[in-house]
Amino acid sequence: MNVQDRVKAYGLDDIRGIAYKPGPLALNGSQNPTKEGGSYFEDVKEGIDVKYTIYYDSDFYNSDFDCLWSAKGGGRDDLGRFKEQLNVNFVHLYDWNPGTQKGAPDGGKMRNHTPFLDYANSLGIKVTIPISNHQLEKAYCAGDMKEARANAQNMFNEIYGSAGTSPHPAAGVLKIFNEPDASKCKKVALVADACEIWMSLENDRQVPDTNRLPIIFPVTFAISNGMPGGGMLPGWQAIKDNSKLGEAFWRERIIYATNPFNNLADMQLWLTETVPAWFNNNGIPAETPIMFTEYGRSSDESTPKDEDGQAKWVGEQFEIMKHKPKGFLGACLFLYNTQFWKDPPEPNFTATDFVIKNGGTSTWKLPKKDFQKKQKYWNPNGRNGEGETWDWNYNVQQLRERPSYWKVAEHYKSGSKAVGV
Repeated sequence: MNVQDRVKAYGLDDIRGIAYKPGPLALNGSQNPTKEGGSYFEDVKEGIDVKYTIYYDSDFYNSDFDCLWSAKGGGRDDLGRFKEQLNVNFVHLYDWNPGTQKGAPDGGKMRNHTPFLDYANSLGIKVTIPISNHQLEKAYCAGDMKEARANAQNMFNEIYGSAGTSPHPAAGVLKIFNEPDASKCKKVALVADACEIWMSLENDRQVPDTNRLPIIFPVTFAISNGMPGGGMLPGWQAIKDNSKLGEAFWRERIIYATNPFNNLADMQLWLTETVPAWFNNNGIPAETPIMFTEYGRSSDESTPKDEDGQAKWVGEQFEIMKHKPKGFLGACLFLYNTQFWKDPPEPNFTATDFVIKNGGTSTWKLPKKDFQKKQKYWNPNGRNGEGETWDWNYNVQQLRERPSYWKVAEHYKSGSKAVGV
């Protein structure tokens, strides 16, 4: 199966996506919780090592956070909102904790992603299955292929089951890292190692070709190797030169993904003229499909100056969805939620804000009122590193929509007239 047929089989030929990472606010309402230990939402307790007091993860796509992405327990139902308000059919995920530990729930899994996948599937939404940048740094950059393979096996078992050969129906694409060209070790070629590991797991399980996921490794839109978004070139070269993969693997599996922020005219020219010429000069198969895994912002925080300006900018960018150039699959709105832990400009180019912090009202009436969810979670640092279940809680809060949110809704609901995959 070539990648074009694979794209169609997995429902990726008309992507109307959103980049999703729903970090809750701190328990005291702070929008700037300490980042020590990976904390995104709860304050550090004075005098105590954070890893023994808080949820340290950035993986919110699991059963512990069902009150954020579903309506369970009076939750906010983010996924339901995406489907109803935006007509989304694809969700771009970032972090996925593949860890296992003796004594952890769900057969030793630290995080259970199946409920998230099940709900996405019930809404007709495909998702990325992400090999996260945490894995990139701790395993691949460090050359620890034993750890890399163990993590991949755990993820594979979650998607295919302990002995199955069909992926979960919500699985749309395997995502290998995010912007590896700007990562700690900046070795995009490492994506070939991840591809080889994943393919070996497929081969060991004898997964039919039709049940093997398309693959992306999103790169920045920085100018590299002679083109904006050209940071993917070492990935192409490493896959082509890998004796177990080769050019055939690229032609069968790879979608070129990048995260641009330029205006509509720039992106149309890039898709129709710049990329085809660059592909030809570098020997990259011309039929390689393209998607934007992050789209809908500008390159600096002062332009546009306000939310109405932002909406105009984003609305014009997403005009590209009306008449998609040949080979262009679609885009994911960046960002859905306030990324309060990041430096500017990213927090200023979000599609929604917490009502409690920024005022205004939400047209999505879930939750009916803000509340704290009491939750138990597996802390691998408990019992001096042996791991144990801890009590904790997190905020579930209403979100107001910015004008840019509704601009994207207009484009996603009006449909597209693609030239063809």
